[in-house]
Amino acid sequence: RSDIVIDHFERGFDHGILAAHVGVGGGDQHEVGAGILGVEQREQPVLIERPGADRRGRADRARQFGEQAAPGPGGSADDLESHAQSMSNITTDPSNLERLNRWECAIMMFREKPVFGFGPGTYTFQYAPFQRPESLTLISTHSGDLGNTHNEYLNALSEMGLIGFISWLGVFLASVYTGLQVIYDPLKEAWKRSLATATLLGLITYYIHAFLNNFSDFDKIAVPLWGFMAVLAALRYYKQTDQTSG
Repeated sequence: RSDIVIDHFERGFDHGILAAHVGVGGGDQHEVGAGILGVEQREQPVLIERPGADRRGRADRARQFGEQAAPGPGGSADDLESHAQSMSNITTDPSNLERLNRWECAIMMFREKPVFGFGPGTYTFQYAPFQRPESLTLISTHSGDLGNTHNEYLNALSEMGLIGFISWLGVFLASVYTGLQVIYDPLKEAWKRSLATATLLGLITYYIHAFLNNFSDFDKIAVPLWGFMAVLAALRYYKQTDQTSG
């Protein structure tokens, strides 16, 4: 049983490292799936532990895995350069070309229904007819089961029209304004201003990233997104509550 458990553990560990690496590199679900499939198809050695050597064996394997995963000299710089080239490649990279296709569809959907849009959560099922043949890529689909706008702002524009887009943008700007009020309030305690700074930086990071992706409808992103806004609001009005109670 020991060799089976270790085999499954190492396979799961490989999957986790691969998913993290692809996520940092800006890859999408297709790349993660292909990479994991490659790990599954790779021949796995059968490991049989000797009694009394389990701890030492696990430590040796962990050390060897760390040495293999650690980048060599210049590795991080090379990876960063390759990622930058991939992000700026809008001529041959299918992922980037598909983003342009989705953005174009969102704009045409907005022109079709500029006031109220097609309705929240409908882009995936409505954008297919708006795709132009010259904009289609290798990963384009007409079945409405893959991806979204890959842009938080264009997504709001196509699904909720101009009114929804202004409302969505207003929420973002209001959170930034609230955070700045806390940060530059000299009457606030230092820890509150520090917490507001960290929280606001996290939100701004997402707002910038929202130009290339939209994850606000995923629970793993929606919880911290709205939670960070709630933290800023609480820090902003906490002092007024104290004055009222006093």
